[in-house]
This record gives sequence, C-alpha cells and structure tokens, in this order.
Amino acid sequence: ARRERYLFLTTTAKNNRCNKIAVAHNRDDQAETFLHRLIRGSGLRGFQGMAYKSSRGGVSIIRPLLCCFRKEIEDYINICGITACQDHSNYDTKFTRNKIRHELVSYLEQNFNPNIKEVLFNTSCTMQELYGFIESQAYAAFKRCVKKEGDCVNINQDRLKKLHPYIITEVIRMAFELVKGDLKRFEYAHYKEIESLIYKRPVGSVVDLPAGIKVVKNKHWLTIGR
Repeated sequence: ARRERYLFLTTTAKNNRCNKIAVAHNRDDQAETFLHRLIRGSGLRGFQGMAYKSSRGGVSIIRPLLCCFRKEIEDYINICGITACQDHSNYDTKFTRNKIRHELVSYLEQNFNPNIKEVLFNTSCTMQELYGFIESQAYAAFKRCVKKEGDCVNINQDRLKKLHPYIITEVIRMAFELVKGDLKRFEYAHYKEIESLIYKRPVGSVVDLPAGIKVVKNKHWLTIGR
C-alpha cells in the first residue's frame, strides 16, 4: 500500500510538473518509526528514522511537519475548522506499525516514561547526526578503495582492510547499491559472508548476493557484479 501511495503521488507530481511532494509525517510518526526499526533489527542507518527531505522516483519528498507532535497538528486544524481525513486501516492492530502506535507506545508512556515519544524522536535526531558523519567518512573511503569498470565494481582489498570495521560495511553497502541500483534484500548476513570471503576464504571464492549479483575474490580486488 505504501509503495502504491508513493507511486500515485510521484506520478501525479510529474504529470503536473511539480518537483516536490509534502507529506504530513510528524514527531509521533518518527518515534514509532524508530521503535519499528529497532524491533526489526535495523542498523545505524535505519535508526535515523525519516529525513526532512528525501527523494523518490526523481521527485523530492519533504516532511515540514516532522518537528510537530500529532496532537499539535490536530489542535491546530480544529481551531481552523478543518476536518481531517482518517484512514481507518490505521487502527487495525494486526499491522505491526499500528500495534506499536496504539499499544506499545501507550504502554511505554504509562509504565516507563510519559515523554517516551520525545526521547525516541531526540534519539533519532542524534542518530541522523552520527550517521551523517559516518557516511561522509565512508564516502571518502569509497572513493579511495573502489573503481567502477563497466557493470562491475572493484574494491581494493588491501585498502579496505585498513578501514574501521563499520566503515568497511558501509563501503560494501555502497558498492552493492552502485551495482544493483538499490539496497533491497541486502541484509547483514550477506555482509558477514563477504567479511568471511575477505579474511578467510581463498582467492577465486564467490559469494552470491540478491538479484544475481556475485562477489568474486581476486588476489588484490573484490569484484562485485552480475
């Protein structure tokens, strides 16, 4: 459903020559997103939550209300006499996101911290700052270690091994994304296999990744491609 919504929005934006779509995600949504990703086992990248600005299908997605709590928005539209549209599926707790919103967050507020939404929101902001720094370091390392040749990406193993372990994961993630075009289905288990390939397996060994992509260990290079 989420994919279909964004497909409709981006298609409509392009048809009307608009380059931005404003969505109404708010502070509550950010707190719920953090919890949802924590439960699913996201890494630092996922703990950033939603960005104030992102891109989808060549169109900018902006979230101008991300700094506001849901109640603040509801109070404002009530003052203005505006009736909000309600998606009743948002109340169905068979969906994990709704269960977090209506049950888990309420439980945490009542039994642990009445300001839990603020705490989670602030934590996601800290993660954004932290990951921004890590990403800048990883990008610099990527430029030193990686070269693209045709449809393949080659990573210099000697340079890669000198990096901090977390930066290595980011360089490999960037290389996979460059080959595939996205990170769908690339999981932590795949990285651990590549790590084993680098440090333990002989030259000529291969790791299979999603979408028919392979990582081949050469003497000095890792080659990622189809």
